Amino acid sequence: IDVKLDVPTEVRSNSTLAVNLDLGATKGPTTVTVAAVDEGILSLTNFKTPDPMKKLFPRRKLGVGTAETIGWAIAVPASGNTRSTGGGGDSPGGRVQAVKPVAIWSGVVEVPESGKVEVKLDVPQYQGALRVMAVAADEKRIGVADSQVLVRDPLVLQTTLPRFLMAGDSIQIPVFVTNLSGEEREIRVDMDVEPMLATGIGAEEKIPLPVQMIGERTTAFKLADGDNKTVVFRAKAK
Repeated sequence: IDVKLDVPTEVRSNSTLAVNLDLGATKGPTTVTVAAVDEGILSLTNFKTPDPMKKLFPRRKLGVGTAETIGWAIAVPASGNTRSTGGGGDSPGGRVQAVKPVAIWSGVVEVPESGKVEVKLDVPQYQGALRVMAVAADEKRIGVADSQVLVRDPLVLQTTLPRFLMAGDSIQIPVFVTNLSGEEREIRVDMDVEPMLATGIGAEEKIPLPVQMIGERTTAFKLADGDNKTVVFRAKAK
């Protein structure tokens, strides 16, 4: 099947990626699957776009296989995976990865007789390149196509906050700003503190904020296209 894949060159994160497919006139029931995967993940194993032809029609050589039947008569306990925890017991090691890998799959989608179908994929918070891979099949034919989509936002903010604070702790809160909008921008970053109260517990009372901002809460600057800047705010736990 001659699969024509049409995707936008660039999309924003937290948006919908529309994948348009044209398979031509279909012959009987036809289905397609679409996957969008982070190119960074695929590069780890040099992953190639799936090609069913190599699985359906592989080149095979004449081979000889041997087998023994002793296992049919002797009960051999199943050997599970061996494991060594060392002195640390079963406690997991390392930090939890905050960035979730992007690997989206459409499932099996039926293609109408026109051969044209649109598949929509929800892109999460992500910055980078996605490889869009489509595999189509009917009763007698298969087809494959792939393309790349860049996911980025005009302005990207990354910040680091402490997970815990003790009374009297002073902290610095860096905010890393990157301009990918294609032009110079005047940027203003504001930071504020708000209370988080559970419903029914102190919701009607005016509880003082446990964290107090120190110094300026607003900073403004110009940032050229492609440049980045780190601004730092200060706060204290009361």
